Amino acid sequence: MIIKKRIYLALFLLCVFVNTLNLPVSALEAQKSASPRFTVLYLGDDLINGNGLTSPQRERMSASVSASIGAEEETWGIEGGTSKNLVDALYTGALDDLIKEAAYIVISVGVNDFLNAFREVADNSIKSLGYDFTLADFITDVYGRNTDSAAYKKSGEAVKQLSIDLNYSYPVWDAAKKYTENISLIMSYIMKRSAAGKVLLTNVYNPYSGLNVLMSGQSRLDLRALGDKYISHMNTALSAYRYYGWRNFYPVDIHTLFSADRMLDAASSSENAAPRPTRSGHLALGKLVEDTLGFPRLSDIKDRPDEILLRRAAALGVTEGLYKNGKLSPDAKLTRGDFVRMLCLVAGGNARWFAGQSWLKDVQKTDARSSYIYWSVNMGIIDYDYSGFNPDGIMSREQAALVLWKYLMYMGISPTIEIDIEIKDFEKISQKCRAAVEGLAVVGALSLDSNSNVNPTRTMTRAEAIYMLMRVCEVTPLRKSVG
Repeated sequence: MIIKKRIYLALFLLCVFVNTLNLPVSALEAQKSASPRFTVLYLGDDLINGNGLTSPQRERMSASVSASIGAEEETWGIEGGTSKNLVDALYTGALDDLIKEAAYIVISVGVNDFLNAFREVADNSIKSLGYDFTLADFITDVYGRNTDSAAYKKSGEAVKQLSIDLNYSYPVWDAAKKYTENISLIMSYIMKRSAAGKVLLTNVYNPYSGLNVLMSGQSRLDLRALGDKYISHMNTALSAYRYYGWRNFYPVDIHTLFSADRMLDAASSSENAAPRPTRSGHLALGKLVEDTLGFPRLSDIKDRPDEILLRRAAALGVTEGLYKNGKLSPDAKLTRGDFVRMLCLVAGGNARWFAGQSWLKDVQKTDARSSYIYWSVNMGIIDYDYSGFNPDGIMSREQAALVLWKYLMYMGISPTIEIDIEIKDFEKISQKCRAAVEGLAVVGALSLDSNSNVNPTRTMTRAEAIYMLMRVCEVTPLRKSVG
């Protein structure tokens, strides 16, 4: 039987984590558009030298990380490396498309606005004593134990005055406060627009680490009050993003990769220079970023026609729990337990509410899919009986379509989509699955073969299930609400 008619679709996927998907919103436009890209966006000042993203060393690091996870690289730098520069750039809206598209975002927020205020107050403090050396001289000579220098000979009195002025200076406090506020503005802006699976934030703890370095060794500086207040403000600023809806936010402390002398160079420099790692530190920095992103190698998806789609799905956490020995096994048969876990993850369902339930006889508490299975059962979107769920049972294409369709219908209605569709093997679709198969096929979520057959009874593969879920999110109206 040939079906050719206008189908009015109801698609609505209500969740928080759906905001982590960035795909076209129109089914017709999507069919004509190019394949989605898989990118890592490096946003902000240079992780290595604070002067934008033109550093060959930085470019090698970001390119290396991107290549290792099979992603394209997008970089956008700011000259001068201050948090205010990045805030101003974001609020022009010019970066919104890059932010929405990226599967991962690595943010490096410059701290030079804080460091510049610190240096200026320190130089004025030393000058008030009538000395003609600067903070740079103090650091170079005192930490270098240049006993013949004026800075070293006068260090006792200078240390006392510096400790008082730096700990209780309004300009330094104000710079730290504004930096913290800018971090909040940056994270808030990106959180509202990001389609990223993970957002990694670096640099923000470096000033605190730098203060600790300044208090070490020969200086005898006491900057504990300044350091404690800084870390308190920063932790408060970041806590909201840890606890209120952004589970894939990763603040990373990178100061451990820098030697003490390089941290001191950054504190004393007047050239907006952040600490530069050694060659081994450079490699360690790249590895830290890569390890934090935690992207699985997935050796068996390379060079597949759907490689980009599978990588994006992995970045968004859709394939969580499917990896084994570095492989996704995309052509493996789809099981009931695996599919409801994938659906819950892509929809942002709160499976934790159902952790610990144990009334299904064949679902063990030790099964990593357990809470997701109980989530689907409580949603009423999948068949089961009280004797068991059959979590390892194989799903056909029409069965998977029905589960997804039930979820969509449960959640609401989307704008009408009008497309002509032809399904030649329509009569082979089970009566109860026809609406689901039609609805998903018409938006391209359930693919047809070259003969316009949907093959409803054929076993669905993991790759096909991933494609179906990702494609449904393309035509979900919530995608338009991002940003």
